Amino acid sequence: MGAIVPRSDRHIWIMIGLWLVLSGTALFVMADYGNEPGEAGTAPDIWPSALSVGIVPTPGKPTVVLFAHPLCPCTRATLVELESLTNRLYGLFDLHVLFYEPTGVSAMPEVWAASDLKRIAAKLPGTQLHSDVDGKLAKHFGAYTSGQVLLYGTDSRLRFAGGITPSRGHSGENPGRSTLISSIMNDNGIDPLAPVLNPVFGCSLHEEKENDRKLQSVPVSGLPQQSESPLVTDNPASGKTLNEVG
Repeated sequence: MGAIVPRSDRHIWIMIGLWLVLSGTALFVMADYGNEPGEAGTAPDIWPSALSVGIVPTPGKPTVVLFAHPLCPCTRATLVELESLTNRLYGLFDLHVLFYEPTGVSAMPEVWAASDLKRIAAKLPGTQLHSDVDGKLAKHFGAYTSGQVLLYGTDSRLRFAGGITPSRGHSGENPGRSTLISSIMNDNGIDPLAPVLNPVFGCSLHEEKENDRKLQSVPVSGLPQQSESPLVTDNPASGKTLNEVG
């Protein structure tokens, strides 16, 4: 006869089995959600110049527009991708970030204004932030998901529409980012070899500036006196000291 498993041990194995099933199900649901794309709309084929969007494309530069919800955690990965893009292609395109902003008594403007995503976007080189009240501009551009990116070339035509992350809340190499970069670089209206003025982050070279954090210099008179090194001694035979060579 086989060994009899105590009832307490059987309860433990049943609990372990249930935990494994529930954990596996949760991981599957999370993975499925992370790879599920949001709703995609149809963006205008030509930049809507007649629309009062508050965005004026710079002649000779492609225009990249990001539609973002200030409380969407998934959009942080999109901003990480754009940070890499703005540093890599600095000066070659304009970036505009349109943050959804609701109206009404329940909108709680202080909550929306304190968005961490807004602070991140504001630090991206050459980026302009805009408030999209009630998402009206997003709807006009056919954007229904936070993280939607549009690229309009120097000819005002739509060159790219979609996301630039591999999945929800994850950054890294993906076809969207690669296509966006190549679409900017292949725009006939820009010169990828033209010099650009890239921002320099450091202390002032010539004069003190506000918030300057250079190390404070110490006057020579304020330095402690050092005792004479025992290695520097006179050698009467040679007429030289040991720290002199030649």
